[in-house]
Amino acid sequence: MKNHVGLSSQIFCIAAYCFMFSFLSGRQLLLYFMSVLLHEAGHILSMLLLDVPLAGAHITMGGIKIQGDFERCSFLSEALVHFSGPLINILVFLLLRHFRCYEAALGHAAIAVFNLIPLPGHDGYRALFALTHCARDPSVLLYGLRLFSLGFQMVLAVFSAWLFWFGAMHDPFGTTLLYGSLFFSVMLNIGSYARWEGRSGNEM
Repeated sequence: MKNHVGLSSQIFCIAAYCFMFSFLSGRQLLLYFMSVLLHEAGHILSMLLLDVPLAGAHITMGGIKIQGDFERCSFLSEALVHFSGPLINILVFLLLRHFRCYEAALGHAAIAVFNLIPLPGHDGYRALFALTHCARDPSVLLYGLRLFSLGFQMVLAVFSAWLFWFGAMHDPFGTTLLYGSLFFSVMLNIGSYARWEGRSGNEM
């Protein structure tokens, strides 16, 4: 199951990077990667402030992965660590928007929104997953969260399928390859996360 999730993530990243490098300028790509670095810096800063042990950091095709040892901290601290990355992006977005740096601000807004989407693997899901354990009976909330995330995955799958067929009619090569890989990625995630159990959230 973990292999399926990893393969799905890599396929999605390849598709996303193909799209980015095709339509974004070098300056826009630089601004995007700076937004990612600030996002991860927010996670690390919150871990230092909350005394959450840093288990490791490495670069993958999906970006920079920060690992924390959340077994040694409270669920509330874990949730705050996951929220801290998008929060930094939102704060920087507001600051850049104030100074009318709209192009740079857009990257931070996109990363914040993307990470707050409650899908497994995103900061929003990890934070909500941790917060549900603060309730007296977290089982119902966890079940509802998983059902919601699965439903959201299915909506993305339908949307990706529409993009796949739309692209196939107009560009049988590049566009089909891009959205076809995205569709395959989402479908793999649905099958994998439908069986996903246990505590999650040690990566950002």
